[in-house]
Amino acid sequence: MMKIIGEVKSIAVVIVFALVIFKLQDAFAVNDISFDLRPVNSTSSTNTVRISFTGKQYINDLWFDDITKNNLSLDADERFVFNLIAANATGTQTELLNLWAPDERSSISEIISDNEIYTLNKNRYKQIQNSIFLAKIDFGEYTVFFMQHVFNEITSIVKTYTIKKVNDNFYLTGALGSDPIYNYVMMSYRGTLPQKKKVIQ
Repeated sequence: MMKIIGEVKSIAVVIVFALVIFKLQDAFAVNDISFDLRPVNSTSSTNTVRISFTGKQYINDLWFDDITKNNLSLDADERFVFNLIAANATGTQTELLNLWAPDERSSISEIISDNEIYTLNKNRYKQIQNSIFLAKIDFGEYTVFFMQHVFNEITSIVKTYTIKKVNDNFYLTGALGSDPIYNYVMMSYRGTLPQKKKVIQ
């Protein structure tokens, strides 16, 4: 009997501890993002791996035109991504290069200074009629934003932007581009995000 009471007390302590952690997370607005990875072409839950990240899924729609029209407040990392996307449509090659992490600029400068690539990229971003924040996740020292770009009533894409903080400033980074785990997990999670609809004014 004493053993059972001891187990009950232990369970109670665990529950109370879990509730405290939940309340702390809620107080700091920490969201857990979880999704399942399954073997290719499998719909079964067998051999499923559940992946969890600290991050944020945007429940309330945060469309770029609403941000601009209503002068909505954004967190510093969100504001950086907002400006980053705008800069790709209007910025000079130097302005685009300065968005990248300082230690990566020498390797990225050759691409950005290519006039053909620069022009193609600029024209593509100019075709975006609206964008929306879908989610962001923490991946070690990096933050990955999942953005939906709307080109017209029937065409939109979900694109990821990976950024990092250096000396209190945010920068775009390609540091994880060759990491197979990062690429697979980001692609898998991106596929779970439903693309949102909005009437284009």
